[in-house]
Parts: sequence; structure tokens; C-alpha cells
Amino acid sequence: MPGSIATMAWGMVANAHHKQGIGEKLLKYRMQQIEAFYPGYEIILDTTQHTYGFFEKQGFVITAIKKNYYGEGLDRYDMKLIC
Repeated sequence: MPGSIATMAWGMVANAHHKQGIGEKLLKYRMQQIEAFYPGYEIILDTTQHTYGFFEKQGFVITAIKKNYYGEGLDRYDMKLIC
């Protein structure tokens, strides 16, 4: 459905398991499920300055940055998937 949006939230991997490909597999699985159940939907999410680079590597682009949104020194990065 044109103009429809799917929002991702809380797809977290424990620090001890970072850099093992688990987060990428989890994200790709979630993206595949959205495509299967909601084909053509735009995927958006928000994250912080600490993790936005991970999502950029998967094709997401920054659409807005809100300084100190989550608290002092913790910025919100709004992102969307560009297919």
C-alpha cells in the first residue's frame, strides 16, 4: 500500500555478542518479515548517535537528528530504509 510505514523498535543484541553478525541477521530477518506481511511499506526507526552507523550499513539513511532527545548527550537519529 503506497505511503504505508512500518516502524522498527527494540531489536537489541547484548554487548557480549556484538561484532558476531547476530544484529545484522536479526535486522535482516525483521526486514524480510515486514516485506512478507507488508510489501511495499517504508521501514523507519529511531536510534542514537552510538548505533546509527550499523543501520547505515544496512541501507538506512538519516532523515532527522534531534539533539539531547533521550537525555543530555543522547541524540535521536530518525532513519528510513532506502531500497
